[in-house]
Amino acid sequence: MTEAVAPIVLVAVTFSIALVIAATGAGDAFAIDSTLPPTITSPDEFEWTKSPVAVDFTLAEDAAPGSVQLVFTYKEPLDVAHVGFIGSMYTLTLTATSGGAHSVSFDPASPASAAGISAGPSLPDGVYDIDLSMQDAALNPVAQSPTVSSVRIDTATGALDIAKPSASSGVVSMSGAKTITPGTYTVTITYQDAAGNASSASSGVAKIVPHQPKLAGVVWSRAVLKAGAIRTTATVRPQSGRVVFRAELASSVVPGTCTTRGSGMARRTRCVVVTPKGASGRIVLDALRKDGHVRAESTHAVRATSA
Repeated sequence: MTEAVAPIVLVAVTFSIALVIAATGAGDAFAIDSTLPPTITSPDEFEWTKSPVAVDFTLAEDAAPGSVQLVFTYKEPLDVAHVGFIGSMYTLTLTATSGGAHSVSFDPASPASAAGISAGPSLPDGVYDIDLSMQDAALNPVAQSPTVSSVRIDTATGALDIAKPSASSGVVSMSGAKTITPGTYTVTITYQDAAGNASSASSGVAKIVPHQPKLAGVVWSRAVLKAGAIRTTATVRPQSGRVVFRAELASSVVPGTCTTRGSGMARRTRCVVVTPKGASGRIVLDALRKDGHVRAESTHAVRATSA
């Protein structure tokens, strides 16, 4: 005889979990609180900044003391020496607690010494993503601002070197230099990089000469005289103004002489200057306007001879 098996009955059991929330006012109204996120108002994304670094921010409500933090995440290096810093995070603890607008300004080499910052390491030059976080006075979970990305901190002033003119001499040709008197000057160059870092450098003596249009149609010739002196001759059609002929040597200027002969289409101006043996420099023929300014110029190199 087979024994009967009692049927299995499944009983559904419902568990009820009650969430008890304290009423906060009439009509059993209640509120669930959370920390409101702060915002960074400056710098902007992709902005360049030098030292001091200025950060403006707003706390949407009062913050728990010591909970407001600026986090700089190292994104890109400015030079090979800082490649190993990528991904590093630098946290600055701020003293602000009241809701509203605030600002801090600090030297990246010593942020903790600035007003409004109670602690934080030095920041190397580089490109950073910046975040601001805080916890409200009721100690609700921390909230974070939207990230400000790719802010470049650059405190280095690049080295500036003047290769030409040299510290002793040089010639600079300047277009439109009528208001600059030709002569000897010290050249100083100043520049400012995109972050605002300025640098300057000065050379020694530089000779400034105005750039002039080339005088066309000049025929040059030279002859070696006794004792090695060189006679240089320039022949040109007569100009509307007078011409000036000279030899500009390393140690002196030797004036030349000019005479005009012939008539009509055969009329020519012939200029002559004699330079001593071993001299170097250039021969200059200037055609002047009636007001005395140079209208056009032709030059010829002085070549030393051992004859």
